[in-house]
Amino acid sequence: MFVRAVAGDAEDDEFVALVPSVVAEARWESGAEILVQEPLVVFDSAYQFARLKEDEFIRVDIPSGRYRVRAAEEEWGDAAVMILVQLVSVES
Repeated sequence: MFVRAVAGDAEDDEFVALVPSVVAEARWESGAEILVQEPLVVFDSAYQFARLKEDEFIRVDIPSGRYRVRAAEEEWGDAAVMILVQLVSVES
């Protein structure tokens, strides 16, 4: 699960504490199916991948296989607006 804070009044610890509740009530939209064969790289889309420095991305190791991408953008009162992205394993 990837969570991105978009807006809100919550402090970092409060934001992290809200995530399970927000995930439980998320209105998920199903997206593309992807094949993962190597580590994923997560970075700010404002950057060009070819020009990223080592400290500007996160490498995420997950098992190889097919995954369905699903996403949600959720508000939790004035405390937080977050974008959730989840990779759900797809059985072959």
